[in-house]
Amino acid sequence: MKKLLALLMITAALAACSKKEEAPKTDTEAAMQSAADSAKAAASGAAAAASDAADAAKAAASDAAADVSAAADKAKVEANNAMSAAKDAAKDAVNTAADKAKDSVNK
Repeated sequence: MKKLLALLMITAALAACSKKEEAPKTDTEAAMQSAADSAKAAASGAAAAASDAADAAKAAASDAAADVSAAADKAKVEANNAMSAAKDAAKDAVNTAADKAKDSVNK
C-alpha cells in the first residue's frame, strides 16, 4: 500500500512539474492574432457580399425569366390571332372564288 501511495505521489509530482505555464503573449503574437482576426472578419464580409451578389443575380434572372415568359405568352396570342386571320382570309378567298365561279356559270 505504501508503494502504491508513493507511486501516486511521484506521478502527481511529475504531472505538476510537467505542466507548462503559458507565457504571456508577446507583441508579435498579439499582432499576429490581430491580423488573423482581421483576416477572418474580412473573409466573413467577403462571403456576405458574395451571398448578396448571388441573391441579386438570382433576382435579376428571375425577373428576366418572367419577362421572357410574358413575351412568349404575348407572341402565342399574336400567333393565334394571325392564324385566325389567315383562316378567315382563306375562307373568304374560297367563298369569293366560288361565288365568281357560280356567277360565271349562271351567265
